[in-house]
Amino acid sequence: MPFPRPSRADIRELAVLAVPIVLVQVGLMAMGVEDTMIVGHYSPAALAGVAIGSLYTFTISSFGLGMIVGLEPLISQAVGAHDPDAMARAFQRGLVIAGVLGTLIMLTMLPARSLLLAMGQQPAIVDVAAPYLRVTAPSQYAFLLFSLMRVVLQSRGIMRPIVTSIIVANVVNIILSIVLVFGYFGFPRMGPVGSAVATLIARWMTPFGLLAGAWREVRPLLKPQPRTFAWKPMLHVLRLGAPVGTQILLEFG
Repeated sequence: MPFPRPSRADIRELAVLAVPIVLVQVGLMAMGVEDTMIVGHYSPAALAGVAIGSLYTFTISSFGLGMIVGLEPLISQAVGAHDPDAMARAFQRGLVIAGVLGTLIMLTMLPARSLLLAMGQQPAIVDVAAPYLRVTAPSQYAFLLFSLMRVVLQSRGIMRPIVTSIIVANVVNIILSIVLVFGYFGFPRMGPVGSAVATLIARWMTPFGLLAGAWREVRPLLKPQPRTFAWKPMLHVLRLGAPVGTQILLEFG
């Protein structure tokens, strides 16, 4: 049988889901762009250092993002089967993965000064990038938690809280970066470190924004489930996520 052509309703339904997903992805990447644009008015070294720091961050965290994305087929299957318990188990396994990977990724950001110098970056640039990375390192937990909740809500076609949280976070990041980098309204002039502080706050706003906007959908996922942390199911999740994480890491790298 020939495959049926998609109808206008099919295309419209796809667009309703796809356009917000694209906006969220752009919003996640926009924070690094905003930081670079703002500190570019501070000094050339600040511009280069924050740009290197943002690139370093996205490259290192891309593996964790891929591991979380690897949960999507499991969650989608649970949604399609109308199995809330399986959905909760997948979500809770994702929380474990986010916690472990968030710690590992954060630890890899701490020796950034030595690594960047070994790669031949200029000391003046490294002097900006290393503190930027140290300050933003704890935001890795926020990034992975947001990615996990995003996967769950996307699988259910719930996009409004995701888009709203990322827009608000970007607005907050821009305002705080300008204020802290240049020292407006009585705040100290912090330079590139101020941009890092703004980014740290903005990134943590994304998972809390999702919790506030979609608590009714997220709350049932926190209900304890039997065998959630059994070794074999966790290994299955890792086998799904590791290739995805490796692919995304290589793309960014």
